[in-house]
Amino acid sequence: MANITHVRKARADSIRPYINIAPRLSKNHDPNKTNERVWGRVPSGGLGAGPQRGVGQSPTVLRFEVMERKIGFVKSLVIVFLGVLMVYQTGVLWFGNIAGRNFLLDFFAAESAIEGIEGLVVPKRIVVDVGGAVFLVHYNGIFDENYYTEFVMEMFEQLENADFVERHENFYTLSEFLNRGIIFEYAIPMEIEWLAAAAGIEMLVQIDEPIDKIIVSADGMQVFLVTEEYNYEFSMDLDVAIFGENFGERYFLAEPTGDIRTDIIPWLGGVLQRERPFYGVTVTNPYATPQGWVSLNFVQQQIAKFFSNPIAIRARGGDEVWIYMDTNAVLRYYYTHIIDFINYRQVDGTPSSFLRDYAVAVQFLEQDHLLTNRLYLANFQENESERIFYFNFILDNTTLPIPQGWPTTEPLNYPITITTEHARIVRYRKIALNFHSNEQLTLNSHSDLQTFISNLLR
Repeated sequence: MANITHVRKARADSIRPYINIAPRLSKNHDPNKTNERVWGRVPSGGLGAGPQRGVGQSPTVLRFEVMERKIGFVKSLVIVFLGVLMVYQTGVLWFGNIAGRNFLLDFFAAESAIEGIEGLVVPKRIVVDVGGAVFLVHYNGIFDENYYTEFVMEMFEQLENADFVERHENFYTLSEFLNRGIIFEYAIPMEIEWLAAAAGIEMLVQIDEPIDKIIVSADGMQVFLVTEEYNYEFSMDLDVAIFGENFGERYFLAEPTGDIRTDIIPWLGGVLQRERPFYGVTVTNPYATPQGWVSLNFVQQQIAKFFSNPIAIRARGGDEVWIYMDTNAVLRYYYTHIIDFINYRQVDGTPSSFLRDYAVAVQFLEQDHLLTNRLYLANFQENESERIFYFNFILDNTTLPIPQGWPTTEPLNYPITITTEHARIVRYRKIALNFHSNEQLTLNSHSDLQTFISNLLR
């Protein structure tokens, strides 16, 4: 047939991969002139790489064909790029920060949950006994990055290979034992497995009880892991020079009275009188407009990131609570400025661990960009397959006292409560306010600070 040209098979000693060139007909095509129809194979080395076997061809036409194919390939790449860019921009318009979406967090939680547990090793409070009933106090947040947290990590790294000395019976008169030492106090009892995993070490000494405190001697040569019954002594060599006179707030051990600036530390057997006064507090609402109004629509814009598809949110107003929902979740914003988010997505029944659930909770907090206060893990509890984590704020180098009797449908003992189940966030409850120190207002005591906040929020 005149329309088809058969190409003979090349000899074995000259076999090369070929690319097909599609047929192209000229305007005045003559079927009897095969050189007008380019149909054959060209060596992969390109034109001039070797003779074409079986048909005549026009190099000009072939060159045009190859160029046209290259242009078509570039066009395809541009179209694909524009398509991906369109999807990304649509996601940004819908979700704001795509990487901050909680549905992405849910998706990756099972694989990345153990990441982010480093903050567990950092204690809630560091107390330095400088002698003469004088103490220096510093409060840590779980996201703090400073040389105090670096010291704690170094301490645990040395602890992995430190020499174990002996186990002591617990003591109750710390002032004699400390000899001007440094106390790292945790808000909750810590299992040694948690601390070891967070620090990335392996503990060789068996410690069955949770750890309340870690004490470092003033010369950095002794470290004690303190439990309820025993103290485990290790020999180490730590540089404690950073805990000098400029460290933290200055306190004095004193008898409790009604008119001193106190911060209670029960294991010292008394109260600490703060050298400088506590500051007052001001509050801001990040869910309010710049003019200070809290409206149904504006709150919806701020809470959209809690939902996988913000355009599907249905909002309903009311006198005491506004409700936002889609098919997977519901968020309630109460007139008392409490946010209660519940995730109804079905989760699998794979058991989780404290570390995995804690990591998921911390990762979720990192995505809440309207939360600006420093915070620490204040408490936790387990309820069948659920774990509930309670976080408190740090303000003016002390803990934020939550007012008693805050009007809520459930008791509110901490500013933030996160409930996890099988390494998934199922509930997030928080005060929708940020707290700031007001240095123009001074208070005498920690209890005065609590009263001040109560009056402020009425």
